[in-house]
Amino acid sequence: MVKPEQASAGPLQRIRVIDLTFFLSGPYGTQILGDLGAEVIKIVPLDGDNTRYLPPHFIGKDSAYYCSVNRNKKSVALNYKSAEGRRLPEQLVKTAGANTDRMWRSLCDVIGKPELKDDPRLSGRTGRYTRDEIWAALEEAFLSRPAVAWVDAMVKADIPVGTVNTLDRTLNSAQTRHRGMVMSLQDEKDRTLSVAGNPLKFPAWHYAPPAQFPPRLGQHTREIIGKGLGVDDGAIEELIDAGILGIEDATNKEVLA
Repeated sequence: MVKPEQASAGPLQRIRVIDLTFFLSGPYGTQILGDLGAEVIKIVPLDGDNTRYLPPHFIGKDSAYYCSVNRNKKSVALNYKSAEGRRLPEQLVKTAGANTDRMWRSLCDVIGKPELKDDPRLSGRTGRYTRDEIWAALEEAFLSRPAVAWVDAMVKADIPVGTVNTLDRTLNSAQTRHRGMVMSLQDEKDRTLSVAGNPLKFPAWHYAPPAQFPPRLGQHTREIIGKGLGVDDGAIEELIDAGILGIEDATNKEVLA
């Protein structure tokens, strides 16, 4: 495990993020920013946000759910009901490179509902998560244009966004292809198989992962035991006859090849 003081500086090391979110997508998104080196400041009420107390599993007094989406952050507890408690977050926002509340306000402008930004019913800890008004406004707006149009509009407004794709669209998207997330494997009979690629990429290494077709049962037994362990052919045959080693046979090759 890498201790915080031992971690190397990430690509977002000079970015401060003000996190005003509570439920999964928001905290998870800001957690990723923290993983990349940003200073993420989570602002919560004096008794904490709701997810800190969600059952059934806890680590000390904090729920496992809370712990799973809030690593690499700092916590500031404020009394939102006091004038000073409302003023301090506003000051912090001015020092940040990104803040999630700004994204909410930008979203209201993009969907043509600027009046929602200052609607008192949609403020506070839970106002934005349980209001039918929000769902109705979002559905009305999103149904009026194709998904690609909304993606373009939100990207221009610096709002993180992505379409929920079907499987075929996901596999054939430009991003999937660009990152090599679909690999093509080929066996000795020139039959191909498409599989998911490795999400971990190391561009600086100029490394292309191998694309070996999955091995047949016992395909490399002789090679590994013989060359790897120095066991001669005669000894290998004895181990095979004794049922200690298994090798690829004609039937297996025909079925699995």
